[in-house]
Amino acid sequence: MADSTLRTRDLAQIHIAKKDLGLDDDTYREMLFTLTRKRSSSELDAHQRGQVLQHMISRGWKPKPTRRAPARAAKAPPQVRLIYALWGLLARHGAIQDRSPAALRSWIRHWGQSNPEEVGEGSPEMLIPAMRHRVAEYLIQWCLRLKIPVDAVARSPAKPRRARA
Repeated sequence: MADSTLRTRDLAQIHIAKKDLGLDDDTYREMLFTLTRKRSSSELDAHQRGQVLQHMISRGWKPKPTRRAPARAAKAPPQVRLIYALWGLLARHGAIQDRSPAALRSWIRHWGQSNPEEVGEGSPEMLIPAMRHRVAEYLIQWCLRLKIPVDAVARSPAKPRRARA
């Protein structure tokens, strides 16, 4: 991370800790002065910012874990993961130039022009299972026409399972 990004993150954490610990402005500035001989967090260097954060942690502040974007592939249904895997396979073999999700959505919209209400925006995540199956099967057939092996990557999760009665 760049120094300015680290500085911004540290200062944000210091101010969040100040609020969480319920420190009024005078108490906060007195604490800063006692620890670093500075009255404003904007004057602190990296080491001093670390000292202040450690002190606040020792006083009971618990930093919240940073939120990260959820992993899309891990939460997606198997057919969606299959569609992305086949799209990537076609890109690796040169059948398509743009392997981005936007290109895949565009291709799905084009492919489903006869049924635009079923395709919608073209996102594999938004397709109904039957349409996902059709898209996956089409991509598998495309790979087979180009003699691209799809063995373990493609076959098993493509077919929707029927509930047993």
